[in-house]
Amino acid sequence: DMILRVNSSKHRKARIGYLSQNFKENITFNYIYGILVTCSHDEFENYAYSLLPKNREDLFTNEIRKVADKFTYVAEMSSSEIAQRIYDDEIDILVDLTGNEVSRPESGISGVSSLSILARKPAPIQITNFISTTGLEVVDYFLTDRIVDPPMQHDDFFAEQLLYFPCHMCYAGRDDLEPVSIPPFKKNGYVTFGSFHRYIKITDEILLAWKEIIERVPNSRLVLKSPEFVSTSLQDVAYERLQSLGFDMNHVAIEDPSPDYMPRYSELDISLDTFPYSGMGVACDALYMGVPVVTICGERRSSRFAASILHAVGLDELITDNMRDYIERAVGLASDLELLEILHKNLRQMFTDTNSLKSIVYNRNLEKFYRAMLNDLKGDWIE
Repeated sequence: DMILRVNSSKHRKARIGYLSQNFKENITFNYIYGILVTCSHDEFENYAYSLLPKNREDLFTNEIRKVADKFTYVAEMSSSEIAQRIYDDEIDILVDLTGNEVSRPESGISGVSSLSILARKPAPIQITNFISTTGLEVVDYFLTDRIVDPPMQHDDFFAEQLLYFPCHMCYAGRDDLEPVSIPPFKKNGYVTFGSFHRYIKITDEILLAWKEIIERVPNSRLVLKSPEFVSTSLQDVAYERLQSLGFDMNHVAIEDPSPDYMPRYSELDISLDTFPYSGMGVACDALYMGVPVVTICGERRSSRFAASILHAVGLDELITDNMRDYIERAVGLASDLELLEILHKNLRQMFTDTNSLKSIVYNRNLEKFYRAMLNDLKGDWIE
């Protein structure tokens, strides 16, 4: 039951549809909100299609409602019904902001996946980004950058045409959050490492690297905070896992998710990225809060997200390409307290001064692509 149409925009403003289950507080909110809030309203209209059930909506959902020209709740619809709604709204460009993840059971009563909507081709031009290719020929473009997906190296892994930005992310930071300008080691007398990534991304290999790091940095601590730790049973599983790997659990804290997720960065001196599944939003959150991030940039795209952000900010020295150097870089940074203090004082400004991470700059580039797409469906304008 494919829906196919040609581009025949009959509106004064092009209609851009944004499809997501993430119109709520989550790690990608600052990216999504940044795109919608900086829309050029003289040329474009934003249509937000929310796969988020109403009982999961929050204050962040309300912020999306305020900046979207039209907000449509579609969580209770089937894939074909959602596709029909998008088609009936005469959307010119549909942008998938779900991260290519099949919706979790709580993300929609029907358990709808964005892929099943995109597959019906409800809009003449379809775009996606974030984690990986959709594998669908009916999805036209994928948003990325040259660090995450080096030209001529990753092209064959995508069904979509790659569109390169200076950085694959933008970030609309909250003005009410003060950065960690004074590193915690100044008051604690020891260095605190941390990972606020999802627990599912943490491998034994990276845990053993973290174990060596905190063993080599005298009296240091490791803080793990994850959405999965809302379950005390999973906290117990994580505790037992780290204990079995030889961690001194007196130097490890396992925290459940909490509304003060961002302010909790005030307790971290250094954020440790995961590998081979790097962090996008987590890296941005840490840097915005003034906490340096150490990462490994591997061959696969999933390991290159934080590297792209660090490169954009001018912190290539915090990017490594193997586990041994990653450990040495983290230990070295923890041992250079003068440098660590300088980074904490300056990171927020460095981050917000980075043009490629500014929402308005990112969106103006995106809207240039929109114009080119609407003027030439063949894509001859791509580099």
